Amino acid sequence: MTDSPRPAAPPAADRPSDSAGAPVGRARAWASFTIADGLMLLIGGLAAWLRLGDLAGLPLSPAEATAALANRQFWSAAPLDVPVSSPAYFAFTHLVMSLGGSSDTAARLVPAVFGVLTVLLVWAWRGRAGPLARLAAGLFLAVSPLLVAVSRTAGGDAIALFALLGLAVAANRVLDGRRQWAITAGVALGLGLTSSPLFYSGLVALIVMILVAQPFRRSAVAQAVQLAAEDERQLDSLRHSPQQMAAEEGKRDSLRYMGLAAGLTFAAVATSLSLYPAGLGAALRLLPAWLAQFSLPSSAGVAVSPLLALLRYEPAAVVLGLPAVVAAGRGRRGRALSVWLGLALLLTLLQSGVLVNVTAALLPAYLLAGLAAAAAVGRRDPAPVAGRRTGWFTAAAILGLGALLLVAGGRLARLNLLAGENTTLIALAVLAFILAGGAVVLAMAWESPAARRGAFLGAAGLLLFWQWGAAWQLSRVGANDPRERWVTEGSTNDVAVMIDLLGDVSRQVKNSNRDLIIFSQVESPVLRWYLGDFVGFQSGPALPVNTTADVVITPAGSDPALPADYFGADFGLTQRDPLAAGPGTVSDVLKWWLFRESTAVPDTQRVVVWVRSDLANAPGDG
Repeated sequence: MTDSPRPAAPPAADRPSDSAGAPVGRARAWASFTIADGLMLLIGGLAAWLRLGDLAGLPLSPAEATAALANRQFWSAAPLDVPVSSPAYFAFTHLVMSLGGSSDTAARLVPAVFGVLTVLLVWAWRGRAGPLARLAAGLFLAVSPLLVAVSRTAGGDAIALFALLGLAVAANRVLDGRRQWAITAGVALGLGLTSSPLFYSGLVALIVMILVAQPFRRSAVAQAVQLAAEDERQLDSLRHSPQQMAAEEGKRDSLRYMGLAAGLTFAAVATSLSLYPAGLGAALRLLPAWLAQFSLPSSAGVAVSPLLALLRYEPAAVVLGLPAVVAAGRGRRGRALSVWLGLALLLTLLQSGVLVNVTAALLPAYLLAGLAAAAAVGRRDPAPVAGRRTGWFTAAAILGLGALLLVAGGRLARLNLLAGENTTLIALAVLAFILAGGAVVLAMAWESPAARRGAFLGAAGLLLFWQWGAAWQLSRVGANDPRERWVTEGSTNDVAVMIDLLGDVSRQVKNSNRDLIIFSQVESPVLRWYLGDFVGFQSGPALPVNTTADVVITPAGSDPALPADYFGADFGLTQRDPLAAGPGTVSDVLKWWLFRESTAVPDTQRVVVWVRSDLANAPGDG
């Protein structure tokens, strides 16, 4: 008996190997990368450009300087004499400062990064919305003026918004049966509880949304169980079946994992990994701070201020998000998001004195706008060729009418034709024009899906154009201007001039950037932030006797008793709400919105910087 010949070994190129597995895995990964993924990356790049660019372009406001001071003091091992307003912001920012030093960019970097991640987090809404809905929602979030402003502000509000959206995404995945997302939900919850009081406003609305969404999910299951069970015995057996008991046990396990992850994250972030144990107290004080925001408005203007801020900066949330509540009310996802939006707006009105809380309503508003975009654009036409022509014609008409109104309004405001008796007549003519155009578009879109799609695209294009400009202006130009409805108090541009001047004096006299002896009678977090790097900086309510400080800073209008000969220069420090009541006519409002021209004068706090006269004659090194 002879042995059968062994089969020939396969060629080396055909044999499986570990080295061949990597290219196959990479090929599969690239194969799963879709056009929608690429578009979402472009939207993320747009969000990063708006949020991360030129972070040090404007000086820190007093609130930002207070938040940043704690990080610099902790990083430099100085006594921590300012409160930690956001433990999460404190934990991440002092790490950034320990690696790259303290600066305006370092103070604002963490919120900006979390702002970008918030936009990208919309892509994780898989299974709840299609690619088109997520792309539209991400685009609106990327160019949202208020979200861009919050992301470029030192503090924990941007972290709170990221945690809110992350908790919403993870909680919905858990409710859909994906238990592995319970840990992610716990991490988001623990992070949010250490961020800012804003998180609690969104958390209350989010919890109610989840509770309301539960019956929608259970209705189909309950109906199937009722149809399958013919009598009470069968129904009872179904309720106590191994599958049902395993599902209930899985829910309890998910809650345990979520609670454990939330507790660990809360403790780790609040204490900065045990480097700052007092952060636990700061995190626990966020809830009382949020409760203290509930109050009766001092005036009717304060009561409606959040709604006016939405109309001014976020018209897309009003024009597209609120009508989407009605359109999406037929579906389970739309009803849940509508509940979230409604409760967030209600809490915002109850806390009308804190404008930042309105940003918690923007998340569900733009998610609803994304669903509306998918419903409008994704509907098929019976006649595709004619439908495309109708859609593009309607979109072009909407864009043209909007551009015409914008240009005409700016021209009328520039020529002061919207003041006096002309205001009523022009307003009626514009209103008639808008109503006539709206009636034509409504008649076209009533029976034509293509016209509805075109109308939505045209309106979305106009709103995105407006919000792009508003986001750029509010974040890069007006973040410190109290004439903006969003801004309460800011630092003037004189702060940068003052700091540059003192740096030049120090280099010329001391041959160093930070060796001047400076005493300030003005207690301000802005001065402490920008002058804290000077070795000899001190502050107090009264000048020391026979002071020999190189520089003395006093309030404007005071007459300090200086023992030596000093010469001074006047600088603006901070500015608050304008002394005037604000724009009173339509022309004034349009001039401010379109051309940044205003007759309102901010209430400015000014200081005088006194430099010792002998320093002016001291020889420098060039």
